[in-house]
Amino acid sequence: MNAQTSIRKPIPWFVVYIALLLSSFLTSALLWHLLIEDVLYYCSDSAPVLDFLPPFVHEPLAMTGDRFIASPIIVYVVWGVFVISSFLLPAIAIRSKKCWLQTGVLAAGGISLLTFIGEIIF
Repeated sequence: MNAQTSIRKPIPWFVVYIALLLSSFLTSALLWHLLIEDVLYYCSDSAPVLDFLPPFVHEPLAMTGDRFIASPIIVYVVWGVFVISSFLLPAIAIRSKKCWLQTGVLAAGGISLLTFIGEIIF
């Protein structure tokens, strides 16, 4: 085995971002279901992950009992914060990893902690 075959190519950053983005959206959807539903609005036919997708209250209100508990504007602003953070957190994680690797903060004994975790996950 020569030196060229033993070197592993790093995973492209966009592949890591997509994987982190999917897990971030799933986490946001589950947190939305646990923390927001039945607090800011009521939906009679809720589905844990699908509750994260608007519309949150279905029409007609009289037939389903769906209603906003808080103002609809507040519900959509909170939802917007969840969506924006779902996009930003993976980007921040990737950016932080790059900075930590460049400064050597995570390097210990020639191997990076995040690289080690990435090898386990991927």
